[in-house]
Amino acid sequence: MYIYGGSKKEQATTKSMVERIFPKLAFLTNADLLLLGAPILEDAFPSILQEKTRQAKLMATRLAKLGAHPALLLLKNCLFLPKLLYILRCSPVWKFPALLRNFDEVLRSSVAIITNTKMTDSAWRQTNLAVVKAFGIVADFDVDELCAAEQSAWVKQSGIELPMPKLRVHQRLWDQPIAQKHFLAVVASYSESKEETARILAASTKESGAWLNTLPASCLGNLLDDDSLRISVGLRLGAPICEPHTCRCSATVDIHGRHGLSCKYSAGRHSRHSSLNESLRRALVSCQVQAVLEPNGVLRDDSQKRPDGMTLVPWKEGKALVWDVTCVESVCQTYRKGSAQNAGYAANKAEENKRLKYQKKAATFFLSSWFRDLRSCSYQPLER
Repeated sequence: MYIYGGSKKEQATTKSMVERIFPKLAFLTNADLLLLGAPILEDAFPSILQEKTRQAKLMATRLAKLGAHPALLLLKNCLFLPKLLYILRCSPVWKFPALLRNFDEVLRSSVAIITNTKMTDSAWRQTNLAVVKAFGIVADFDVDELCAAEQSAWVKQSGIELPMPKLRVHQRLWDQPIAQKHFLAVVASYSESKEETARILAASTKESGAWLNTLPASCLGNLLDDDSLRISVGLRLGAPICEPHTCRCSATVDIHGRHGLSCKYSAGRHSRHSSLNESLRRALVSCQVQAVLEPNGVLRDDSQKRPDGMTLVPWKEGKALVWDVTCVESVCQTYRKGSAQNAGYAANKAEENKRLKYQKKAATFFLSSWFRDLRSCSYQPLER
């Protein structure tokens, strides 16, 4: 029971009267008053945030005992962020910035422990951008009636006009302009480095973060081992991956370790290419379309041209489906300048080259090319 209003003497009298009738009834204080887990009065904010921080530390130690990929998925979708966002939407906890910063540091250290990645200030800022863009919560109230002052502050912060009245109930429309403004600020901070600009633009494409939302199930082939996840997170956020050293091709490898993605001596290039081919073949087989990898004698006019795969039955209009997979890197020296201007430049350039390669055979086969670099992809069919 919670007693509201009146003087302290009146509240004490009321409490004693109720206790005589219900001796075991619990009385709530201002710090205990919650509504569906969210604090109502400001007196409850410090204790609630401190308790959430304590729970976050406990869950972080337990998540560290799991595999990195499942732990990251649970951290992102099940434990910290949904609970924190719920409290932020329901209560003005922004009045306690010190407690929020403490919670943020706990979350930051948790991500660093789970992914085994050094979360620098720059990397953590980009992580927050990804979180802002990934969550859109629909509010079922009219913002006009509740926070006129906050609307003017939002216009000043985002730099655009308010959404249309009928659309103001959608939280995504309030979040996206500010998230986009922060994203452009991050891009501008790396304006002197074409390599970092290319990385950020590539990471901002729609399909680049698809692996973050996949179900980490080994039976589906989607489970990343701890080291693969560490490298993926480091490449996406620009965090340190390795110690500086010299490659066997005599090139200097910095802490970001991106040289191995384009080095001709890298052992992972062929396995990555084979994995993509096998994924395509399995996808076709699951659709009851039999396919073969790297068939010989398909392009008889040039024995050096051999596609990566071909269906054994017609795919469309009586023509077989032929595909060619190419892996390119956005931040390598060849594509760095173009990738710093347009996201997906490397994949689109590789697509153009493959179209020219199979141009003469387009009348015979329905050609489909699948091109992807580290973080963006292009897969447009060529049909004649």
